[in-house]
Amino acid sequence: MIMKHTWSWGALALCIGVSASASAGSRGPSSVVPPANPAAVNVAPEIPSDSFLTNFAGLELVDQQGVPFQAAGLVNHVVLFNFIFTNCGSVCPMQTRTLAQVLEGLPADVRGQVRFVSVSIDPESDTPAKLQRFSKTMGADLDGWSFLTGDTLQVEALTQRLHIFDESETGQANKPEIHRTSLWLVDKRGRMLQRYRGDPPDKERLIRELAQVSRMTVR
Repeated sequence: MIMKHTWSWGALALCIGVSASASAGSRGPSSVVPPANPAAVNVAPEIPSDSFLTNFAGLELVDQQGVPFQAAGLVNHVVLFNFIFTNCGSVCPMQTRTLAQVLEGLPADVRGQVRFVSVSIDPESDTPAKLQRFSKTMGADLDGWSFLTGDTLQVEALTQRLHIFDESETGQANKPEIHRTSLWLVDKRGRMLQRYRGDPPDKERLIRELAQVSRMTVR
């Protein structure tokens, strides 16, 4: 519990110098003038202040390949979030397998607009390499799906913001076994539209509603 980025490139101006003197002959290769505003290059999309993605603000997480996670890379995508841990023996493997089927079942015109993000709530155990093995075993080693982990304090900050753990379980605080299994649907504007039951996920409903939200006009 993914990244793709939209990049903005400055225009390159090519200036070909020609000698004014007839005796000087031709000059060397054309010179390249750098962009007028280098700061405009490689700028990530801005996250709206009311976006669900602001929950990731200030956090340093990495994906299953060890690449730093950039929440801004999810802007203008429909995103389904869930929270897992790889040593889970019940809900997490079942949920992950089902979500792999959901992603594969999306229409071609929808698939590229959707991202899945699975965040580990057991970062001490779930290294990027372990998450990558888990994703492959679950059939979830797919484009557009990021499995995230990070420093324990970083992950705890996120789980506290989203109330991922069942707070009614006294004396069991932050144990992976008592995490909530909900799925969180976020639209292209970053608005959290739905929290789905995750035990078990409704595959057909997820496919249908992900397609509907992907085709909605962003306002």
